[in-house]
Amino acid sequence: MQNDFCKRFNIPIDLSGAQRHFMNRIKNIIHLIIYEMYHSFLPLPFFLEPKKTRLLVLIANRVGKKFHSVEDFERSIDHEENFLEHLHLVEALYVYIDEDRKSELGGLVEDAVSESAFDLGIVWRNGRFYRKGAPLLDKKLINESLGILRDKKYENVIDA
Repeated sequence: MQNDFCKRFNIPIDLSGAQRHFMNRIKNIIHLIIYEMYHSFLPLPFFLEPKKTRLLVLIANRVGKKFHSVEDFERSIDHEENFLEHLHLVEALYVYIDEDRKSELGGLVEDAVSESAFDLGIVWRNGRFYRKGAPLLDKKLINESLGILRDKKYENVIDA
């Protein structure tokens, strides 16, 4: 269910505002998952730093970003303002984490989508984002698929 806070307080929000809020949620989720994986010990033990670096290099590689350092990459996530890049980052993170964290990440992402004050037109399924049903595409597929039934040799199928 979509967050109704804006509705209750009559706060106008448009798609770009909803996307900005969603991107902030995604940034928080990415940082949370990575923090839980590598910073449950304070300070970060020297033997975990290479694993964290490896994860971030793999994510950067998957989304086509140049990796300089852990700090630079984390900063680049914080400063990223492209909606689709955020979706890509989450999908990349999902690929490289264990099954328990995949489940946690999936739940957090589903919550982030449902908490949006505006329909973002996306759904999260099995570690990937998809556009919500494209009505024109659906209509075209249905019309083409069912259009074959207009042929006279299938008229009994229509009557059945």
